[in-house]
Amino acid sequence: MSANARGDLKYSGIVTIPGGSYDHVSLDGVVTIDGDMDSTDIKMNGVFKGIGKLKSNTVSLNGTATFEGIVEAVDMSLNGDFNIRDSLKVDDIYAEGRLSVKGNIVSKKLNMHGIMKVSGSCEADNFDLRGTFTVGEMLNAEDINVDIYGPCGAKEIGCGKIIVRKGERNLIGILADLFSPLIYGKTHLTAETIEGDDINVEHTTAKVIRGNTVAIGNGCVVDLVEYRADFKKSAGARVMKHVKI
Repeated sequence: MSANARGDLKYSGIVTIPGGSYDHVSLDGVVTIDGDMDSTDIKMNGVFKGIGKLKSNTVSLNGTATFEGIVEAVDMSLNGDFNIRDSLKVDDIYAEGRLSVKGNIVSKKLNMHGIMKVSGSCEADNFDLRGTFTVGEMLNAEDINVDIYGPCGAKEIGCGKIIVRKGERNLIGILADLFSPLIYGKTHLTAETIEGDDINVEHTTAKVIRGNTVAIGNGCVVDLVEYRADFKKSAGARVMKHVKI
């Protein structure tokens, strides 16, 4: 083990370590981080609890982690179960498993395979997900591409472009472990409003969908569609009213 002001930090086993400022951090085992931690990069394998904030250029997790404070990173790679009881700010995140955030997510590129729950809002340039998601407030992204495998929802969705599809039944890898046939049978996205430039959705329920070009696919139930340029509806969808604006 070595720990200096901006030196490296390495621990393994069942331990509680102090927060602080470090360069390279490597943790294996069952670890509690007692305080805020600031590092160049941190690699975690095992079970972790962070009492304070976590700030790092790169974060790599294999296992289970809970952080009480804000988590900030440039690049994150998660495999397992990551719980943040505050907000997440990250440029680029790739996650397989479960990601739960009590506050907000702000990201440039979010790529998720699994289950994502956000109590606040989620903002990203690119939002790419295979699995299920719940956003308590607004999901706002320039490009949204989603394959849904169970119940999904957001209060509002704003975007440049959105594609929502029902995921393929033949699940593999992390998706097969997380989603049972029962959950897959309830595959649907629910939102009060969806607004963007190019909208292409299926298995979606919304009060209002508003866009430039709008395609409503199978399994959709929409009260009102407002479109500027083009509107299409499949035979397997229900739209109560559509209006060109």
